Amino acid sequence: MKKLGTIGICLSLLVTSLFVTSCNLTDGQAKVVAQNTGLGVSLLWIGQDAPDAEVKALVSTAMDVIQTNLVAISDNTTYTETLLPVITTFARSDAVPDNYEPLVIGGSMLILNGVDVLLVANPDWKLKEGLVVDVAKSFILGAQMGLALDDNDPRVLKAKSFTVSKTKALSIK
Repeated sequence: MKKLGTIGICLSLLVTSLFVTSCNLTDGQAKVVAQNTGLGVSLLWIGQDAPDAEVKALVSTAMDVIQTNLVAISDNTTYTETLLPVITTFARSDAVPDNYEPLVIGGSMLILNGVDVLLVANPDWKLKEGLVVDVAKSFILGAQMGLALDDNDPRVLKAKSFTVSKTKALSIK
């Protein structure tokens, strides 16, 4: 069921990104779109997996680690494949309790997948070396903003209720 939710998240991100590609955005606008999309992806992950505050903080810390390792990527690579070893090393470090490793890796990978999907939907952004890194940083900043939200924040509650209602709709026989 969680795979289906993740696929749904990625598809919704792609559909949202396709609307953005229909117009020419300035570099500043592209960064705002990336930040808002990052916020949305983190909220969807929170709604899907319902991580506790410690896991959200650890994923946010993983995003800090990723920020320090961001580089421009070529047309033939993705941020997920480039930074997966960095995420794995962090998740297996003493900073992350063993029982949280899968959640930290999963949450971090979902966020990086979101960056990759956004760049696939907006290929011109990837052609500009400075912009691609700025877009990735903005996306991660937005994701960290979502991870920092309180469990009682209306956006978090809405994400959780959407996931519950979607799950119920998919499980009806």
